[in-house]
Amino acid sequence: MKNSVWNWVNGNQDAKQATFKVCSRPGCGRRETETFKFADICSVCLRVSYCSTNCQDAHQRAHDRTCKQDAMLGLM
Repeated sequence: MKNSVWNWVNGNQDAKQATFKVCSRPGCGRRETETFKFADICSVCLRVSYCSTNCQDAHQRAHDRTCKQDAMLGLM
């Protein structure tokens, strides 16, 4: 998307709530404060993102199981 769209999102509280990712590790709940700040994203399904490498490492085993099952079922 164009930078102007992301600048608008970053400046609009309602748009932030709808657009910004929440860390996928259960129990974390941390939300992005700017677009594209969560760099740790599952390279297989691209559906989960993490606020830090620590959260990704803590959730990796659980996510790998569901990610592989979804891939086998063709849900991606």
